Amino acid sequence: RLGTSFVFPSDEWFFYAGEPVPPTEWYEGFPQFEDGVGTCRMFLDQAEEGFRALSLGKPSAAQLHLVTAPLPSKVIERFASRLAEATGADVEVLVVPNDFFGRGITIAGLITGEDLIRSLQEARPEGVVLVPDIALKDERVFLDEVTIADVRRETGCDVRVCPSSAEVFLGEFLPALA
Repeated sequence: RLGTSFVFPSDEWFFYAGEPVPPTEWYEGFPQFEDGVGTCRMFLDQAEEGFRALSLGKPSAAQLHLVTAPLPSKVIERFASRLAEATGADVEVLVVPNDFFGRGITIAGLITGEDLIRSLQEARPEGVVLVPDIALKDERVFLDEVTIADVRRETGCDVRVCPSSAEVFLGEFLPALA
């Protein structure tokens, strides 16, 4: 009747319901993207396009660990699998539970440095650990005022900030690792 959707649920609703992320057309141009509506669909679309255009060999960092939160982990696992296929690198997903704000907080934008340090100390990953820029303020500090340098110092891991945009990750960031 209205000619448009009346409600656009955020991506979390689909994950909680066990439903797949809707196709691009469902989002009607992503009018509520800033509110988290369609961010996973946009990421998947950009990733698909980026993988088609990707032409590089194995990155110099043959082991990559993609940091994420519980809720988007299935999407990131899908991305990691495709990334491993495309590059030959060993790509793992490191899911960081949120103890700082509570386990009910499951999005990557609220990962804290303290929680990342704890997860890295438990997992002891080798290779490069990639933290999405969405988890940091000004790409330097987590919400709990822990810096990337603090995480490196506390864990001994090679932790780097990476773009949360699949397009920028595949088009600019990943080639720089090669």
